[in-house]
Amino acid sequence: MPTHLPPLDLMEPFEAAARLGSFTRAAEELSVTQSAISQRVRKLETLLDTALFIRRHRTITLTPEGRELLIGVRAALQHMTAATRALRQRDGRPRVRLGADTSMAQLWLTPA
Repeated sequence: MPTHLPPLDLMEPFEAAARLGSFTRAAEELSVTQSAISQRVRKLETLLDTALFIRRHRTITLTPEGRELLIGVRAALQHMTAATRALRQRDGRPRVRLGADTSMAQLWLTPA
């Protein structure tokens, strides 16, 4: 795996914030805090040594570098989504999807 790529856990928050135009809305979508989104974007900016957003009071706007990165990140996420979907569809077994809150899952559904 190339070591010059930033961690994927920094790319998803960046993409969500860029797409939604808000760290707060990105946090809601990804079920994390606004601070977590801000910190991950700031870490990505530090790793890349460039500003990706222009921050103003309650608004963010992509810089030209941020727009350029967004194009690549979107393409990569689309490819990963398509590859994952193809793998899941290859297996013809029926699937069951279960949703549970954390405490229910930890106490009742995960092996001890």
